[in-house]
Amino acid sequence: SEILYIEGQKEYITIHTNDRKFTKMQSLKSILEELPKGDFTRIHKSFIVAIEKVNAFYGNTIEIGAVTLPIGRSFKSDVQQYFSR
Repeated sequence: SEILYIEGQKEYITIHTNDRKFTKMQSLKSILEELPKGDFTRIHKSFIVAIEKVNAFYGNTIEIGAVTLPIGRSFKSDVQQYFSR
């Protein structure tokens, strides 16, 4: 419930919360499979976001708090459909 977003860096991921971040050896694909379905979505080859933490969605970016994350081209149509509900 504290996760804002998860960032992938090759074979490592960094889990970002409001006040901390954790790095561990794991792939984004495998962590997404472990997370509760419907609570998280992949927006870029390097980012997974907690859906309820998204403050704004503008064109090619998503804002979570003070952080702006890019939306990857191959994920854009899925993200647009998801947040246009």
